[in-house]
Amino acid sequence: MIKISGLSKTFRMHILKGKIIEGFKDVSFSVKPGQALGIKGKSGKGKSSVLKCVYRTYIPGSGSIMYASGSYGDMDLACASEHEVISVRKSEISFITQFLHIIPRVSALDVVAEPLVASGAGAAEAREKAAALLSELGIPEGLFDAFPSTFSGGEKQRINIARSIIKAPRLLLMDEPTASLDKKSTVTVVELLKGLKKKGTTMIGAFHDMWVMDQISDSIYEMDGGQ
Repeated sequence: MIKISGLSKTFRMHILKGKIIEGFKDVSFSVKPGQALGIKGKSGKGKSSVLKCVYRTYIPGSGSIMYASGSYGDMDLACASEHEVISVRKSEISFITQFLHIIPRVSALDVVAEPLVASGAGAAEAREKAAALLSELGIPEGLFDAFPSTFSGGEKQRINIARSIIKAPRLLLMDEPTASLDKKSTVTVVELLKGLKKKGTTMIGAFHDMWVMDQISDSIYEMDGGQ
């Protein structure tokens, strides 16, 4: 499904007089369809930056990210056009980030339903699936119409997860998806992710929680010193 070869990323720090900081270098791995790879390593070793390069939040400095797209066939996400990147994000790739970034004053239900609506589902159907996911993740029905900005950190993350998995993406990227969750919520999320794998979703995730990584991952890629 995805093969990364010789991927590297540097950052120019303008506030440090243009100093070049190495994010990571020479990262290579592949993931088969329907399998999950966990990226392991200490903080600051480049795990999140690798995921952001795959999602194209960052443009890699060198290397390739060959992805078997359902819409475009084999494509290199490292150099794909902005139009292609936006298209596969909308229809194929989701990213569970560490923080929920949303438009203010949109209800939790509509935040979760929006990816389905954007992909062509009816609003009623999308809201029904969103409600089911939120309930499974322990969000009380009475809060479905509340704004996520008023929620706790753990509640925001559960909304973030629901939004990212509601359309059962072809490729799911995860950056510490359970870091702010209690044990009960973490177990629920792990079961949801296992269900997605059974449906064929391919996954790449950065984890500090070794239990979660072991539950989900078929293989582990360890980053040491940014490599």
